[in-house]
Amino acid sequence: MPLYGGKTFTVLSGILQVYVLAHLNRNHLSVVCQPDFRCPELSDLGSSARLFCSASNTDTNIIYSGPGDLDAPHCNLTRGLCTSIAGYTGTVLDANDTELVIHNVQPGMAGSWKCKDDLRSLSSYCTVNAVQIPSCNITSDSEIDTDTDTTSVQLNRSVTVDLKGLYCSTVFNFTLQVGNTRQHLMTSEALDQPTDKNNTLILADTTYGETTLIFTCGNQQRNVTCGGLAHIPKNTENKGTKNTTAAVIGSVVGILVVFVITVGIFTALIVRKKKILT
Repeated sequence: MPLYGGKTFTVLSGILQVYVLAHLNRNHLSVVCQPDFRCPELSDLGSSARLFCSASNTDTNIIYSGPGDLDAPHCNLTRGLCTSIAGYTGTVLDANDTELVIHNVQPGMAGSWKCKDDLRSLSSYCTVNAVQIPSCNITSDSEIDTDTDTTSVQLNRSVTVDLKGLYCSTVFNFTLQVGNTRQHLMTSEALDQPTDKNNTLILADTTYGETTLIFTCGNQQRNVTCGGLAHIPKNTENKGTKNTTAAVIGSVVGILVVFVITVGIFTALIVRKKKILT
């Protein structure tokens, strides 16, 4: 029986789909996507960093570029070759994948990098972050809180942390751990160049123990070895104790003064009496 209307259209559509699928080659069936681009989470200044970029097709050039259009190697997937630029090495790993090695990461290389599929003008981005662990020194000065005379107020100490050569290309913070207590030291935005910083904390008398400086740059946390004060000693002397001690010392001195004066008077009387008798 003849087919009419919707049934006829459905049958013809199915036949057409089978015909098209049967005659399309693999290239026609491929899907064109943006490059898959990966950067390391965090790299140390002066170290190497490895970036990976993959294209969905094998007949294109992968073009790497850094912050401010920083020039980097271009890789031809068809030929399996990359251009040569000082400070970098580009490598075609296989038909789709490439690798870019930055040999000596510097502050100007931190930021947004681009990987471009040149034939299809498709680009992907990732961020290279860099860090430099600073040298540090911890010093402490004692100071007494004189706002009140209550015996509950204890001796507070001023602790200063000096940092030299600090660098982080993203948001960072420092925490000073003293014994089991953690004190927030500073939080700052990204730096353009290595710099020096210092900050001071006032530690309560109940805070004591070994000192550890914790540096968090991006998502990575690192302990920093510092010179200077490695241990905050326990301070058991508070203001009340100092006032009591001073009062006791004052009383003793007063008694001694009275005793000396009394002895002097008696001695003078005895001497005078002897003179009268003679």
